[in-house]
Amino acid sequence: MAKIEAKDCSPFINVTGKTPTDELDNTQKEALRVLTEYYEESLSGKKRDSDEYIVSLRPTNYTFVNDQKSGYLEKQEHIRNLWWAGRHIGQANVKVGNRDVEISIRPRFGERFLLKIIEEVYNIKRLKSDSATEYSNDWFSSLLNLLRRKQWIEKCAKANRYGLPRTNVKHEHQGVKLRGSIDVRRTITPWMMKRELCTYTYEKEIDDVIGKIVYEAHRILTKNTITIKTVRGAKRQNVASIGFEIPPIVRDIIDTLKNQYKGTVFEITENEYRRINYKSIYQMWKPLVDFSWNVISERQIGLKASNDKNECLFVDMAEIWEAFLRKRLGERLADDGWRVWNSDEAIMRVYSGVQFMSRDIIPDIVLQRLNDGIDEFLVFDAKYKRMKNRDDEVDRSDFFQIHTYIHYFQHCYPNGRVLVGGLLYPLYRNEKTTRKYSSMFGRSGRFDTKFIVDGIVCEGIGESDNDFDVEINTLINNIKNSYR
Repeated sequence: MAKIEAKDCSPFINVTGKTPTDELDNTQKEALRVLTEYYEESLSGKKRDSDEYIVSLRPTNYTFVNDQKSGYLEKQEHIRNLWWAGRHIGQANVKVGNRDVEISIRPRFGERFLLKIIEEVYNIKRLKSDSATEYSNDWFSSLLNLLRRKQWIEKCAKANRYGLPRTNVKHEHQGVKLRGSIDVRRTITPWMMKRELCTYTYEKEIDDVIGKIVYEAHRILTKNTITIKTVRGAKRQNVASIGFEIPPIVRDIIDTLKNQYKGTVFEITENEYRRINYKSIYQMWKPLVDFSWNVISERQIGLKASNDKNECLFVDMAEIWEAFLRKRLGERLADDGWRVWNSDEAIMRVYSGVQFMSRDIIPDIVLQRLNDGIDEFLVFDAKYKRMKNRDDEVDRSDFFQIHTYIHYFQHCYPNGRVLVGGLLYPLYRNEKTTRKYSSMFGRSGRFDTKFIVDGIVCEGIGESDNDFDVEINTLINNIKNSYR
């Protein structure tokens, strides 16, 4: 089997042979192209940035050193197209002709960093592993399955505020008894022939499309438990056996859906998913339904891509990074009176007067406090991108995005102040100078907002117990010093 591997936000390399190389053969390139096409089909109608795709083909600068006969080296700058991994981590097997190609994307800061950060966010702990199974493909797949199931449960718990989404369903009846309203047109013939009435009633029932999507995702995540095979004589270990309790509110949803759909075989189409209309009280279900649809789509992609029915399995590191920063900033800034907004509070409607432009914007992290009767805010956008310590590294779109958030708060809270706003990245140790703090508008008063480009050094995290705390404290102190 051909094997290609990449770290997230990095180019792919060929690991089929004994010596890894950045040159991919035609079969491996075709496998990446096939995987990309399958995902582009699932993202139809959506506009996405390049880093949101699982894999993408990007032009990359590189230096070619040419040894001239004259005895000196001439450096020539060239551009070549390389296959890059996005911000997702995971695995997939793709069938190209008669060859199987194994595609693997691992966290660029290492598995120990991944374990450390998901332990912080999702309270997932790993079992101790022997050297034969530690960080193997089976171990990695099992961990990702467990992580996605945990994410699904958390989203389900947040969604189930008013119960499962329900809709009015029309039921028609015919007989001698009056049940509900009479359908006069349909009643004429039965009344003349049998003296029977045609009536109809409306009953509240579970929204069929939402119920099927959520239940199918639960069914997929529940059965995707992989037992790690170890060498003979060693104990079997299973990462997915690291348990976590399912909250009663989620258990009720699972039981209700199981009673409704257990044993039912159904197919959910892309059009059915796109046409879901959420009532205002059921808006909290959208993140869960979107996540569930991604789980279903990846399974369908896996079945299409491989004759062996291997599934695609990918997790968005941006979501984990955002959840981690929100949790840590909330904990460390609470002593200064800051409170983190929940997901409901952070939804902000813009262009509400223009129907075709009306949309929601959702800042990743918002903290608020009341200081001498004035509402003060910290507004951050968590970006899981690769920083290279260049002044032009930050995308213009990221700047405009965080500026939009800051202007929104200044408009909606005329007596409030945004003290600090900025972008937070995962950093390498040699990129500490990337941290930049400056005044955004150069004006005093409530417009004296500090703008930051900062982050947490993640390289080497997990090698000791307190290395993460040291780097987090550095970020927290920088933020505090900027507004004090």
